[in-house]
Amino acid sequence: MANMRIELPYGHDTIAIYVPREKLVGTFVPRAMPAVSDPGRAPRDALTNPAGGRSLRAMAAHARQAAIVIEDATRPVPNSLVIEAVMPELEAGGISPQNVTVIVATGLHRPMSDKELAGALGRWFEVVNCENHDAHDPQRLTHLGTTSLGTDLSLNRSLLEADFKITTGDIEQYSFIPRSPSEKPPEVNNPCQTYPSGLD
Repeated sequence: MANMRIELPYGHDTIAIYVPREKLVGTFVPRAMPAVSDPGRAPRDALTNPAGGRSLRAMAAHARQAAIVIEDATRPVPNSLVIEAVMPELEAGGISPQNVTVIVATGLHRPMSDKELAGALGRWFEVVNCENHDAHDPQRLTHLGTTSLGTDLSLNRSLLEADFKITTGDIEQYSFIPRSPSEKPPEVNNPCQTYPSGLD
């Protein structure tokens, strides 16, 4: 029985797996996309000249308090590039950096360290307000109700208090639901996440 060797991406390297040839249906890979030539400029261009709709600064024009949700250290997101693109647009829209809170979407992961936060926020570290979401601290949550399955639904208080909300994140394969974790609100403690029918 001949085995097929298949290389899978694994961190910054690859790992080999061996599959019996007669069991292999096929090998499916994502369509190759060219790398962005200027990773710093690309998000700025997208926010100032979006493909559809208003620019970020136009949307922020009537707001005074902003919350930006970023991914934690477990996700390969270039948070510093995103924050560097977003903050000047918020300022141009009239929101002071002192009125911006960055919320790290930890879910139930550990909080990010000051060193990690400094890397994620770049020059905006210690300029904007920043907090690691804590799903275990009821003082930092607002209870919104209960789902049909009896699951309590609470959201991050700082997020709810902001009158302008921005969520950021990556798009990746996710092991629990066939979609990115960025699509689910990171502030929701939902024990039924592996059962989409439970979210009705």
